Amino acid sequence: MENYKQYIHLMINIQRVNDTVVTHPLTLPSPLWLVAISLLYLITSPLHANPSMQEWERMLNQLSKSDSHLVRQEQKKKDALEKEESEPTKKEKKKLSPEEQARKDHEKDLIKNHKKYTRALYKAVKKSDIENVRKYILKRADVNYAKKKGVSLLHIAAANGDLISVRMLVANGADVNAETTKQWSPLHHAARFGNLEVVRFLMSKGGNLYLANSDGKNPYALAKQLKHDEVINFFQIWRKYH
Repeated sequence: MENYKQYIHLMINIQRVNDTVVTHPLTLPSPLWLVAISLLYLITSPLHANPSMQEWERMLNQLSKSDSHLVRQEQKKKDALEKEESEPTKKEKKKLSPEEQARKDHEKDLIKNHKKYTRALYKAVKKSDIENVRKYILKRADVNYAKKKGVSLLHIAAANGDLISVRMLVANGADVNAETTKQWSPLHHAARFGNLEVVRFLMSKGGNLYLANSDGKNPYALAKQLKHDEVINFFQIWRKYH
């Protein structure tokens, strides 16, 4: 049994030496080293020293564990080094002034509540709740939010004939020519419901009178179809001078 222990230690030491030695023309690859030494040991060992199958397995397991342990240690060292390089030192971390820290916290709060404020703005526009529309626009809610089928806040306000909400939304960046999935613009909705004041305002802000929806109808054709005379007259005058 003492011979087997010596054999195992010999194999491990040879493997370690072979992993660190400088390559030489006569140096054998690692597997060939093991085979050569194994054959040499078996030839020179006494006949009664033949190990059983279990002993062979135990020796191989010990060799395998030794190699994997070394690999794990090297990997841990490599990971620790990469972590140290990636983490900034205390000197590198910039210390913010109270004003900068307050501004940073405020920005985080705005981002965190952005969706909440946008949902609230959608409900306010739908109900023509002017005070809450103003409130949530000031909280930087998304004025171009569209919930279903591309229907935006401006589409809803234009359909409702809510000129004040329309003005506030456009003043804060709402797209005047935003389209739904069926190519309806806010001007289409205003013309459909005969909301003349909203039509005038949207036209003054670049609303496209000639934008056709999926049915091939522009706002003027839609107003004619639904017989909104005031809107029709306004479109005719605008077309005459533009």
